[in-house]
Amino acid sequence: EMRLSKRGGDHIGGDIRYEGLSRDFAINDLGFLRRSNIHNLRGGINVRGNNPWRFTRRRGLNFNTSASWNLDGDKLRQNFNANANTQLMSWWWTNIGYGRNLSVLDDVETRDNGLLRLPANNFYWWGIDSDFRKNVSGGLFLNIGGDRDGDFRSVSLNTRIRIKDNIEIRIQPRYSQSRGVS
Repeated sequence: EMRLSKRGGDHIGGDIRYEGLSRDFAINDLGFLRRSNIHNLRGGINVRGNNPWRFTRRRGLNFNTSASWNLDGDKLRQNFNANANTQLMSWWWTNIGYGRNLSVLDDVETRDNGLLRLPANNFYWWGIDSDFRKNVSGGLFLNIGGDRDGDFRSVSLNTRIRIKDNIEIRIQPRYSQSRGVS
């Protein structure tokens, strides 16, 4: 993996990453590698405001894209997303985002018997988190969209109860629904 990043500064950040695995790279005996024979390229830029302004403490806009292809040149993933987040003066956070997966090919599902075309799809998310400095805090996250198997939606709640500085209990229920799963 090679990575070039800019994380510091007040207003602009970003990164670009490349990872490549040859056809013969096979450490999957340990069970950690999903596949070999792949190139991954990812990049993103973020614009942020780290100083209080009007009713916010911090703000951020992120733009990300990624693509993957095998060593035969077949495009296996191509997507982009844009999202925004804001920390309010009350220390609460909120975020919202949109992404799109473009139509690509899959060379794993067919087990080397050709290529399967995957349809394009969109996905959206929204979340809110309460003041993390409190002994009891939590949040709500909604996720709606499509993927290779059909449409999905989920809602998750998270609750954190801090008993002491080094002891906390987390409860994170989630409800998910998928339609059109193959």
